[in-house]
Amino acid sequence: MVKKKYLLGAAGAAVALLLILALGLGWGRAARTITVTGTGKVNVTPDLAYVTVGVDKRAGTPDAAVADDARVVNKVVAAVTGFGVKKADLQTSGYNFIPYYNYPSGGGPGTIGGFEVTQTVRVKVEKIGILGKLVAAAVDAGANQVQGVNFDIKDRNSLWQKAMGLAMDDARSKAAAMAGKMGALLGRPLNVVVVSSNGSSLPLGAGNMQMQTAMPSAYPVFNPGTGKVEVQVVVSFAY
Repeated sequence: MVKKKYLLGAAGAAVALLLILALGLGWGRAARTITVTGTGKVNVTPDLAYVTVGVDKRAGTPDAAVADDARVVNKVVAAVTGFGVKKADLQTSGYNFIPYYNYPSGGGPGTIGGFEVTQTVRVKVEKIGILGKLVAAAVDAGANQVQGVNFDIKDRNSLWQKAMGLAMDDARSKAAAMAGKMGALLGRPLNVVVVSSNGSSLPLGAGNMQMQTAMPSAYPVFNPGTGKVEVQVVVSFAY
């Protein structure tokens, strides 16, 4: 009986010790946190361009229209690849085949006057410096359409990571300042949420085109401008 009472007393003491430790260490109490936003921005200069060139041809028969358009498109592709563009960086982005109609001057129903073929090719240009001359060469080879010129960056992931690091640094700096005002020490981050990011789809827009008329052979000049990768986070720190 004495032994049983002794065991019960020891168990009770152990439970009491655990309760004291829990109260002393803050167990069972909601963590105290400071929640802040952090922003990281990295300015970038585009190092990649996309341009779409096209060929539009008309002929009296379907076969002639298709063949004529294909012949000129092949010349345009040869001109573009002459600047070091890989075949893998060329993509057919559109192909249209339609009849066109002639209408009498006095009104009335139209009649088929022939057939029109339009083919466009999207070109990935990894050396922005050659873009203007490449476009001029494509036009010289027979391209009669030049559509949207867009700029981008090759290594988005590393820039995103850099912006993320800056955002976390910004959040920690803000939280440390707040903790200091409260006379507390800042702890580790307990929760991180990315609330906005443009790192996966950097919007750098289209380039501006000017004709370099002073050159013996005119070619357009494209200005890539600058863009930015921006990340915003919400971080909760313990204190």
